Amino acid sequence: MNFNRFVGLPWQSGGRSFAGVDCYGLVWLFYREEFGVTLRSYAEAYSDAGDYARAGALVYAGIEAWRQIESPEPGSVILMRRGGHPAHVGIYVPGRRMLHIEHADGLSCIAPITQAARARILGYFIPKD
Repeated sequence: MNFNRFVGLPWQSGGRSFAGVDCYGLVWLFYREEFGVTLRSYAEAYSDAGDYARAGALVYAGIEAWRQIESPEPGSVILMRRGGHPAHVGIYVPGRRMLHIEHADGLSCIAPITQAARARILGYFIPKD
């Protein structure tokens, strides 16, 4: 897996390409490019990824297409709370790091999973199929 290929992508609400992504868009793009898996997009279902309640509800509603795993594997999806909602996702990178993008950061990055980040994690997931 080439995690670095996805570093430095700009923030774009509803983005699903190398031109721009939101947090779920980054997961969507990573799975398409690295695994050949096309996930449900959700891009048309919300107008602002900063609306954590709405965006999180959509992603969380689709969780039945995923299988929760006990320990993270490289490339597994990390589901996290944001604004009190299950509304942020990232991708597990070996060495207790994650590939993710948050609105305030502006660019996708690989960051350590800190104590504060661990407190927000709801689980690790991979697609069922």
